[in-house]
Amino acid sequence: MLFRSYLGYCRNDWRSAGDMLVYFDTRAGGADSSYKYNGTGAAGFDINFRPDFCLVFENADSISLKKWNGTSWVDSVNISTFLTANRPYLDSINKFTYAEIRVPFAYLKYTVGNVFKYLVVCQYEASDNPWNAFPITNSITVKGAKVPAKYGAYYQINSLASNLSPRNVASPHAVNLSLFTAAYQQGAVNLLWRSELEEDHKLWLVERSGTEEGGYVRLAEVAGTGSGSSYEYADRSALPASEYYYRLGAQDGTGAIEWYGPIQVSLPELAEIHPYSLQASPNPFGGTCQIRYSLGQPGRVSLKVYDICGHLVKTVFDAALQPGSHTARWSGDDEMGRNMPNGIYFYRLTSPQGCLTQKTILLK
Repeated sequence: MLFRSYLGYCRNDWRSAGDMLVYFDTRAGGADSSYKYNGTGAAGFDINFRPDFCLVFENADSISLKKWNGTSWVDSVNISTFLTANRPYLDSINKFTYAEIRVPFAYLKYTVGNVFKYLVVCQYEASDNPWNAFPITNSITVKGAKVPAKYGAYYQINSLASNLSPRNVASPHAVNLSLFTAAYQQGAVNLLWRSELEEDHKLWLVERSGTEEGGYVRLAEVAGTGSGSSYEYADRSALPASEYYYRLGAQDGTGAIEWYGPIQVSLPELAEIHPYSLQASPNPFGGTCQIRYSLGQPGRVSLKVYDICGHLVKTVFDAALQPGSHTARWSGDDEMGRNMPNGIYFYRLTSPQGCLTQKTILLK
């Protein structure tokens, strides 16, 4: 039965020792033999029926969707999340179990306007041997007969009625995301995303805008590496005290793009990003000490070293600097390059933000 967004197969006479395979032919190409489920046999389809997907229904807790990759049936969309919210209906009447299954058209790569075909095969749990097939014109001769069986009939829908058409369904997604976040940390806006599915997928497109509505600028293109992969991108060009919107595009081999987001990120003020600070290490030191400092404003900055009596020993630097984290070095010498004796020394950072003074010990 066809619905606006789903293909459903419902109220089947479902016995305890069986599996059901639902084959879908939704596009060109496809398999010419059935999914080798429990045994080794391969049933043949009609020459005009080449399924692209196979829904394997064992029970309410074991359902998988397979796809034909050109040579074999492999795992397709992970439908566990969908099934959690759309649990197949199971009920027992007259000692038989009835099932109801819903499969979104998007999962089957169905494009509106294409012919839609499907076939249902029921087989025993411990073998490939079928015990029924729909349409029932597929004669399996004897229920439980050994495969290969031949399935010369299938359901075909050439033109869907207006009230049954999946016309409101979006184009099939090649990608499903399980995570997409963006947050400011350590001087950059860090984007992190993880795919649940990547099928017919080529590139990730990272874009940024100052408004949610539009004006997005391409920041990066990241090659896709397959379903279940994790990705990250650091935007170090984002300006302090600004607000940005980030979106993520999944581009397939034809150039079609599916967009995710946007996510809003607000950056702190410059002084919050680079608090005014000064620290030397190691302390005490015997050769060279590293003096790390952070500036929240641009301007003229100097770093000078004094002895315990307050006499100037050395001007490490005096220059115009931009905000950020910086590092300078002092090797325990004076302006003439002469080594200073062991003792206590003070280093002072002077900038438009004020003066910071710290103590260090020279111990050779």
